[in-house]
Amino acid sequence: MRKLLIILVLTFLIFIILNYSTAKFEGAVDGEDTMGFPLTYFRRFAYGEVVVPPPIPTETFYWKLLFDILFAACMGIVGFTIFTKVWNSFKK
Repeated sequence: MRKLLIILVLTFLIFIILNYSTAKFEGAVDGEDTMGFPLTYFRRFAYGEVVVPPPIPTETFYWKLLFDILFAACMGIVGFTIFTKVWNSFKK
């Protein structure tokens, strides 16, 4: 149970850190807001400082979000496995 909790926390932290570090919020300067690593799962098109802005289309891809979460989980599992092997080798 403890191992599962550690892996879940690592997954959450890796997911947040990767998304925060790769997100682009360029909507205020006629760009688009994007989130997602390695796949972009959220995209919002913005039109910057237009007097009468048209409707802003937003795209959310849930299968890409699921892939990003699974990618973070795999990285958490691999990181935890490497850490435990190194930690156990130092204990001997």
